[in-house]
Amino acid sequence: MAKGSPKKDHRQLDLFDAPVVMPAPSDNVQAPVKVPPIDPATFDDARLVEALAAASLQDVQAIAAQVVARRPRGWEGAALHLWVRYLGFGFQKPMLEQVAVLDLICQTQSRTLFKEVIARGPIGESLDAELLCAAAACHEPLAQDVVMRGLSHPSAKVRHAAITIAVQSGVESSELLSCLSDASHDVRRTAAIEIASTGDAAARDLLIYEMRQQPDQEGLEALAFVANEDVVIRLGQIARQHPDWTPTVLGVLEAIGGPVATKVAGGLMG
Repeated sequence: MAKGSPKKDHRQLDLFDAPVVMPAPSDNVQAPVKVPPIDPATFDDARLVEALAAASLQDVQAIAAQVVARRPRGWEGAALHLWVRYLGFGFQKPMLEQVAVLDLICQTQSRTLFKEVIARGPIGESLDAELLCAAAACHEPLAQDVVMRGLSHPSAKVRHAAITIAVQSGVESSELLSCLSDASHDVRRTAAIEIASTGDAAARDLLIYEMRQQPDQEGLEALAFVANEDVVIRLGQIARQHPDWTPTVLGVLEAIGGPVATKVAGGLMG
């Protein structure tokens, strides 16, 4: 090295060692240009489908609302494309685009799209609420751990969705008994139907009470799985209180069978 040559500094400079040069003020500095929101209502079906596949945070909800209203051809494929764009996200915090796809499934009850979404792999717990509601709308099962989390969710809507698919998801009826005392009437009623449908008599009294207040097809048919003489007599009373449900009650009595059921059915037909 020549005498008097400056020594080379081999140390790594910190990124913040260099002085920061601030730009001089300028009267020509412009604020960022905001992109105006789109109006999907003005799109034809083909453009709406394309917009759904490429939807951004700003416009995804407006596009999804139009898709629900119009159901354009190819919308399910576009929604799946949107879902795949965000695979691997949503494990800490849900992406609005993911929520929009699950909400589309919930509103349209598209079992095809639901199955395609599930087939793409794990979905973050942060999306439990939307996922359970979509599954319940499509009457499709989910993994037991997802359903179990849903049964204790703060939202009654989500708990109701979870109880709706619990049995078909393989959850044991013993795991559902606490739902019979849920704060939500809808959850209690649905729990009684689901538990009785497994043949568990723990929900029998509550289910009889619910059917006397407001019968429905699913609840009346569930009584056949926990039938005894008292259930048969109560079914006759329900038919007399709610005459429009007499044909359904007669069908349940026929399924139960036996002399008492035959006698009650005869009284209803006489």
